[in-house]
Amino acid sequence: RNLVPFDSFGQFCDKGSSYLPAIFYATEEERVEAEGVLNDILVMYPTWDASSIAVPILERPKFWKAEEYHQNYYIKNPGDYGYYKNAC
Repeated sequence: RNLVPFDSFGQFCDKGSSYLPAIFYATEEERVEAEGVLNDILVMYPTWDASSIAVPILERPKFWKAEEYHQNYYIKNPGDYGYYKNAC
């Protein structure tokens, strides 16, 4: 809901290379499905141009789960999260 698919600098209030959105696939089937969804979206929004979408479809790299203190941040820090969410 807070992702602008044309923003190549990040998402929501978070900007920079650490915050760039992407769609990751692990199999050829997932890649084809992701590309199909992108095509469906472009049909739904005919004024959008595929070349202006800043969310790439990429092969999934090695994944590392974030440290425990990052998990469920919005539950553990409702005040901070609420401020962040509403301040943008």
